[in-house]
Amino acid sequence: MWFSWQGKRVWETLDWNPTPSNCEKASRLRSKITTLIKAGVFDYAEHFPSSPRAQKTIKSTRFFDVALDWLKSLSVLDDTKRDYKRILNRHWSALFPIDIKDIDYSHINECITVTQLNEKSPKYFNNEIGPLKSIFKFAKKMRLISDDPCDDLEHRKLNKDLPDPFERDEVEKIIEYFYNTSEWGPYFEVAFFTGLRNPSEIIALPISNIDFNKDYIRIDQAVSRGTLKPHTKTRVIRDVHLNPRAAQALRLSRKNHPTNEGPIFRHPSNSDRIMTGEVQNDLWKSALTILGIRHRPMKNTRHSYATFLLEEGVNPAIAARELGHSVQVFLTTYANWINKQKTLEEFKKIDTAAGQSVAKSVAKTSSVDAKLLILK
Repeated sequence: MWFSWQGKRVWETLDWNPTPSNCEKASRLRSKITTLIKAGVFDYAEHFPSSPRAQKTIKSTRFFDVALDWLKSLSVLDDTKRDYKRILNRHWSALFPIDIKDIDYSHINECITVTQLNEKSPKYFNNEIGPLKSIFKFAKKMRLISDDPCDDLEHRKLNKDLPDPFERDEVEKIIEYFYNTSEWGPYFEVAFFTGLRNPSEIIALPISNIDFNKDYIRIDQAVSRGTLKPHTKTRVIRDVHLNPRAAQALRLSRKNHPTNEGPIFRHPSNSDRIMTGEVQNDLWKSALTILGIRHRPMKNTRHSYATFLLEEGVNPAIAARELGHSVQVFLTTYANWINKQKTLEEFKKIDTAAGQSVAKSVAKTSSVDAKLLILK
């Protein structure tokens, strides 16, 4: 029987009698093999174990080599692959020399214990087991294993942090503090009044993406881990409305630039491009301490803007677009504030109705009192 394998016609002998039924059986086998080859899952050793070609196709099944094959199969950014490699080296390197068929849950559990992964937060734990689970799924798909030892390794339930925005008076105090004590005032005013991701989208914002005439800024890039990326976190380009507060802050920052190129915000001390949020974060923590404001992460400038929009009655779909969220994510994240606004609107209706009833009651009482006075 012949078939095409790796661009060549190959022949294999079947130890069957040349009967009509066996010829038909061989035809069905050839058809099956052709389909498996096209799908990229043909295992030569499985179908022809005694063939010399089968020995040439057998690859190492050490966990380390399977992990490399898995990485090669991924269509992701190089940064993502580097992250996966760091995770594997950090927590799963003890598995590297072991044949993947010999790994069971006890090996995995030992890695978790030795590296103290079980003491980490649910989010961290889930991130670190992700590549491991994917490698074993890959191995099973490639028929290197029949049972997946990660089947019993479950993701931990996340305790999702609710948005913790700043009150309006807190925002004004923080912005005023930065204007009075440093040159970072415009930066934090833009952070609070655009909802841009802080710091990644703010420090990446180029002057050329700001349109002061049409009142909008285009967000199409971000800084991540010290590298300028030609895309945002969600890989979606969006135009953000430029309200008067943000426009004023950007104009102030624009005065410090000799050209129309590069980022709108630079280090005040040396005009270098800002590639991290370290300086801003240190100043931020110090400011909240001095002002006596309860500490919250710097990223909460974004949450604050989202709740400002909702408090002003902006349509959630429009607010979601401004922040670069899907409507579903936005509604889920800010459900409490949306419900709060709806509740306040309903209370206003109740207050209005109650006020009208009180007015009628007062009018009626006044009328009765007038009649009593006349009777006297």
